[in-house]
Amino acid sequence: GEDGALRRAVGVPAERGKLLGFLGSAAYAGVAGALFAHYAGYLHPQLFAFGQSFQLYMMNVLGGQASLLGTLLGPAALVAFGELAHPVHATVAEIAFSLLLLWALVRMPHGLAGALRNVWAGVRRRPTRALEAEGVGG
Repeated sequence: GEDGALRRAVGVPAERGKLLGFLGSAAYAGVAGALFAHYAGYLHPQLFAFGQSFQLYMMNVLGGQASLLGTLLGPAALVAFGELAHPVHATVAEIAFSLLLLWALVRMPHGLAGALRNVWAGVRRRPTRALEAEGVGG
């Protein structure tokens, strides 16, 4: 892609960077798998069902894919929703979760972290706007 051409233009070998990134992510995945196998005591394909993988993916999307804060907010939001929906009928909770997830994907394309970033930026700008309206600011 474009970043490969950019890397070559400035003299950084693109293939080496991609290979190192792939090896690093594979090493982390291998360590995580080994730790999980030790924790679970055994491995079986049913441990890695689609629902669990989808839930992990949704934690990432809901929190914000390009944010360290999103990796904390996504799981916290899903666990909190699960706890709040626990007393409700399972089918109703799943429908509510699906609707909430669709709403969040449309209204917050950068996840909860992006929404918080936008709110924080609005809060930081608000006092200067009020001062400018009164003629106090520069």
